[in-house]
Amino acid sequence: MPYVKTWLTDVCGDLLKEETREYLMNLFAKTVENGLRFVHKKCVEAIAQVLVIRCLTELTQHETDNF
Repeated sequence: MPYVKTWLTDVCGDLLKEETREYLMNLFAKTVENGLRFVHKKCVEAIAQVLVIRCLTELTQHETDNF
């Protein structure tokens, strides 16, 4: 998950302790891919998306909501 790693170091680097960044990276690694697979299999999508694009869209939306 290079995008998550970059986000945690470049965007949140000064705001979070190293332990917190590691914790968040572990959460992403354990949950995001399985969650996206579940959505892809069990939910109706208006426009089908590749899993990594959906994840990037969510991260981007989160960033723009904070400005």
